Amino acid sequence: MIARRRTLALLALSILGISLAWPHRREILEFLAPPEADYVEDQSLTEGYGRASADLSAAWSVPLEPGYGSAVVFDREAYVLDREIGVGETLRVIDILDGAPLWTFTYPEPGRLQSAGSRTAPAVSERSVFLCSGFGTVHCVDRATRTATWRRHLVDDLGGEMPDFGYSADPLLSGDLVILPALGESTGLVALDQGTGEVRWRTPGVGTSQSQPVLMTLRGEEFLLFISCDAQGAGENSPAPVLISAFNPRTGTLRWQRQTLLTNVPVPPPVAVDETRFVITGGYAGGTTLMNLGRSNAGEFQVSEDFHIEKGSQLHPPVVVGEHIYLLANENTNVSRLRRGQGGLRCFDLEGEEQWSTGRDPYFGRGHMIQVGPYLLIQDGMSGILRLCVASPDRYQQVVTANVFESPPKERKRMWGRIAGWNGTLVLRGDRELVGVFLGGAPPGARRAGAQQTGDRQAPAGAPAGAPAQAPSQAGSGELDR
Repeated sequence: MIARRRTLALLALSILGISLAWPHRREILEFLAPPEADYVEDQSLTEGYGRASADLSAAWSVPLEPGYGSAVVFDREAYVLDREIGVGETLRVIDILDGAPLWTFTYPEPGRLQSAGSRTAPAVSERSVFLCSGFGTVHCVDRATRTATWRRHLVDDLGGEMPDFGYSADPLLSGDLVILPALGESTGLVALDQGTGEVRWRTPGVGTSQSQPVLMTLRGEEFLLFISCDAQGAGENSPAPVLISAFNPRTGTLRWQRQTLLTNVPVPPPVAVDETRFVITGGYAGGTTLMNLGRSNAGEFQVSEDFHIEKGSQLHPPVVVGEHIYLLANENTNVSRLRRGQGGLRCFDLEGEEQWSTGRDPYFGRGHMIQVGPYLLIQDGMSGILRLCVASPDRYQQVVTANVFESPPKERKRMWGRIAGWNGTLVLRGDRELVGVFLGGAPPGARRAGAQQTGDRQAPAGAPAGAPAQAPSQAGSGELDR
């Protein structure tokens, strides 16, 4: 225990104690701070976030049903969609300072998906929370009254067709619109009025997808980018044609399209590299491609490929730092122990040349990765272990690790959620719990009025009397099939 806390303390010190020397200190402050940032610009992380020796063990934990739906953080609250298989879904709102349950919103959603659990993260605005279930049920929930103001269904109301693994895209907020993939024959993406739920625009069909629409500015114009394919390939490990569509996010008008060879199950969204280039990646032997948006002499958009490599990421997008792309190349083709040397974290330059790879040590599973200043913070997709490494093209330089979920080393789980952060706090989803980690003690600011003090393990809101505080830990079974 003493050695573990010493390791965790070293990780906190690595993040906090050398902040004055970081050339990218503003980037980490912007990531970890809310829009109403309560720090001064020249303040170090140590000064802003409390004691530099704080460890990174879980400050609080809230048990959840198995699932993949990530948490989002808004106004010091964590929002996560939980699913009880065959029964219904519950939005859980949690105080990130102490893990106290604040309120819930529950709705019936019977049935079973190909893999158990929630799929998506909520989208939160000042007034509302927007939810989309794996079956396509969309709710707008008022944050003040905690009741639904409207409900739509992507299949029953909007002509959609549920993809094989269920709807997996988070609601995307743009202006006064909430945008979602319906994926029907005549309705591809649909934009609903945030206030009323009425359809504001819809695109023609674009096929099927498990990917997320994203907003991206290229050549000075904002586009809504979406990757799809004609027919989902049920997970065959072979490249397949995908369609990259770029729409006007305000009107749904198609601006340009490009077909290229990638994957039969698109999951990771595109990632911007600079003002003209973006990178796309896919699992199932899909690989990774750097795309370049140009213009002809007549002013028409022209999309070309700068490079394609065989390594791809099945669930999460790469991270671009300067002139290099960092990719967790972990997918069905290399998940077996004998083939893990073909995966791991890999660094490529913008010519597609590999600089280094970790292979099987560490392999990272299908975890999520974010940039934190000059570092990469990665949550292992099997164990949930946090690893901090330097974002350097020279070699893999691991700083320290933290076993936040206290997972046995050989357990295989599906910790596939995304890392969320707010003002020095990380909110991480495991396979059966949500945890809060303070990078430097409690975040600055007064404790929420009336917040309930909780112990290390807090039963979820709505749990029956006498329910265990934490679900028992279970190893994942079988191959990772998604």
